[in-house]
Amino acid sequence: MSITGQYKEAFAWLQKSAQTFDDIARSGPADLKSLEDAGLGWQVLGKLISEKGGYIAFNAVAPLEYLNKSVRYLEAALRLNPADAVASKTLAETYVSIGRIDSTPNPSQGAQDYSRGLDVLARLRESDRESADSQNLRTRLLVLLGWNQGQLGRLKESLATFEAARPLVDAQAAADPQNMGAEYRRVELYRSLGIVYGYAGDSAASLANLQKALSILDSIMQRDTANALYPVLRAELQGRVATLLLRAGRSAEAYPYAQASVAYFKKLGEKPDATPGQLIEAVRSTAENALPALRDYPAALRFALRADQVAGGKDPAALGFLAEAYALNKNYPQAASAAQRGLGLAPAPKPGEPASQLRQWLQQELTEYQSKAR
Repeated sequence: MSITGQYKEAFAWLQKSAQTFDDIARSGPADLKSLEDAGLGWQVLGKLISEKGGYIAFNAVAPLEYLNKSVRYLEAALRLNPADAVASKTLAETYVSIGRIDSTPNPSQGAQDYSRGLDVLARLRESDRESADSQNLRTRLLVLLGWNQGQLGRLKESLATFEAARPLVDAQAAADPQNMGAEYRRVELYRSLGIVYGYAGDSAASLANLQKALSILDSIMQRDTANALYPVLRAELQGRVATLLLRAGRSAEAYPYAQASVAYFKKLGEKPDATPGQLIEAVRSTAENALPALRDYPAALRFALRADQVAGGKDPAALGFLAEAYALNKNYPQAASAAQRGLGLAPAPKPGEPASQLRQWLQQELTEYQSKAR
């Protein structure tokens, strides 16, 4: 149900399941299987709520509460049996979900979460550590860690992490061609590689990797037509590819990608149940798409205001895009105000660490829009 976008019903069933497992575990705190089940129940609930609509929630108090319950039950299971592979792998999965939430406001904290997941896997017995599912989980954590390194500006480190993961991800997919989860991990890897190569100024490598991610995703979508998240990611990738093609002087190739991306996100942005992440992508598409003829600044502002409203004013990325939308509509005082609010929510870097990409962007926005507001 969650995969096909039936969130209300899906979350009700998952909540009931997790709570029932919880009741069973509390009645038998020394029963290993009950602790594993409770940990899994809360992990799945927290993960799917936090990923509703295909984008991670910035303000994710409830999902984090559920995921931390998962951690407590799984750590209790590992105290009973430190060699419990089921509990270890579920705990590593839980750190994936916690890291994805933490990474949005604080990539440094997210990187620590992913490192904890890798540490859990490293403590498995060799036979369990070398199993296919453990190796799949390890590569996912590596890709996520590489992404956060990129967000922190540690680009060489990020690309090295991705390149270490690349042969593992490709080999896992090749070993099981019918496994769409393994194929989707390739999409995540090549999308991440494309974006970070873009940060590093290598447009050719960025385009090649993003096109590869899009090609793999197109193949997956032909086999799985019910997944509601794939079209969102496809439209985002189309927009990124269009931008890079236009920069390379290949405007005729760029147009179909840009047109498809903008049409999709404008339709998505008008949906009454659109999530903040989806609305942010609608802003990005209508305001920043590669072809000026397809831009719609009033629509971008409308989507940005809704994103900020749905996020309860607590998502700095939503505020950054709201600032941009105000500026594109020539309202610089409001643009500066939104950027300032976003900067106030974005965590400051720890001593010795660079500011995150998000914080740098918000600071640049604030400086620019304050100047234009004078």
